[in-house]
Order: sequence, then C-alpha cells, then structure tokens
Amino acid sequence: MLKSILSKIGLDDKETSVYMTLSEKGRLTAKQISRITGINRTTVYSVCESLLSGGLVQQNLAHKTTQYEVVKDDGLDMLVDIEEKKFKEKKELIKELGKELSLSEEVNTRGRPRIRFIEQNQLDEFLKTRSNVWAESGAKYDKIWWGFQDHTVLEEYPSWPEYFWGHFAKDYQLRLFTNKQEIETEYMKGKTYKDSRIIRFWSGTDDFTTTEVVMGDFIVMIMTREEPHYLIEIEDKMMAHNLRELFKGMWRELKF
Repeated sequence: MLKSILSKIGLDDKETSVYMTLSEKGRLTAKQISRITGINRTTVYSVCESLLSGGLVQQNLAHKTTQYEVVKDDGLDMLVDIEEKKFKEKKELIKELGKELSLSEEVNTRGRPRIRFIEQNQLDEFLKTRSNVWAESGAKYDKIWWGFQDHTVLEEYPSWPEYFWGHFAKDYQLRLFTNKQEIETEYMKGKTYKDSRIIRFWSGTDDFTTTEVVMGDFIVMIMTREEPHYLIEIEDKMMAHNLRELFKGMWRELKF
C-alpha cells in the first residue's frame, strides 16, 4: 500500500526504496541506508537530497554523522499546505500564460497572414469541415459571403453548398458574381435556400477561371477548372476587409 502511494505521488524506485527503509527502520545514516537497500552510498546521498527537497525526509544533526528520518504528522500536513500553495501559484501562472498566448495570437493575426494550401484529395472534406470556421468568423461582420464564382465548383463539389446551406441557410447570405447563367439556373431548381444564395450574372466578363470568396477574416480561393484542384485559404483581417468592401461596392454600382 505504501509503495503504491509513493509511486502515485511521483517517487521513483530508488526514492521509494530509501523512504520505505527509513519508514520501517527509523533514523539512519547514508551508510546504513546503503547497506540495507543495496544502493550505492553516493546515490543514497543524492536520493536523500531529493526527498529532503520534497519535504518527505528530514535530517537529524544531533550526532556526529548526519542521520535521516521520515517527516511525520504535522510535518506532512505542512507539506500538503506547501503543495497546495504551489498548485495555486502554478494555476495562476498558467492563466497568465493563457493571456499572454492570446495577446500573442492577436498580434500575430494582425501582423502576419495565415495561409493554407489544400490539395485535391483533401478538398471535399476540407470545404465542409472548414465551413463552420468561416461561418463563425463571418458572424462578426455581416454574415455574407462576397465574391465571384467559376461555375465548375458546382459541378465538381455539389455536396458542399448542400452542406453549408443545410447548416446555415437561415442566418447567412451568399452574394456572388458568376459566369454561366444556365448552369447556375439549373443548379438552383428546387432549392429551398434560393433567397439566401443570390447570384448575379455579370455580362462584363464570362471568364472567371477560379472561385474567390471572402467571409469574415478569411479569403478562400478555389481552382476547379483544371486538375489537380486546389484551395488557398488566407486568414488576414485587413486584406479580407478591403476585398469585402470592393465586392460590396461592385454589388451596389454595377448594372445588370
């Protein structure tokens, strides 16, 4: 039982052996401990120092040769108090560390964009799982996806819009320019989220070859016109803001 307790509080085999010997035999010198345990005397000194620093063993200096004995009763209660104080201090330090990391994260987000590149074999799953993050970021602003769309993203990844609008249709809007009216019209037949997914067909160009959207602090660029498909995600508050303002202005002023 004692050995199990000592192990649980973090003592190694040698520390456990020395402590149990002192507990059983009482006050002993390093030489006596070495003889009983079979541990080299030099090592015994090191182990005793470790137990001393941990508050489990104390020295008796009443004799010419230093003796060691286990701490009992009030001494162990004091050790518990000390450990509780250490734990509280560590807890406060961890909280402070968390605050520092948050500040560092905020500075990093402002000062340096985060860029991710997703290859074709990961793209379908990434679009769905990452949509939650994009939507959460967008909730800080206008809850609108702004941008332009190459129609091939609908042909290659038709389940992504179904996933997104199945989760967020009541709260979000999509406002995109696109380049192929007939494909978009066909795709939207029978869709319940047609009032949220607003697409404008810009006669000024029919040559969008990628999809680019901005949502919250994220800019997402998707290339599905040729294989291999890929996605580039940029998390940058300032760049996303400016691109969103550009698309909002185009949406207001262009004639269709």
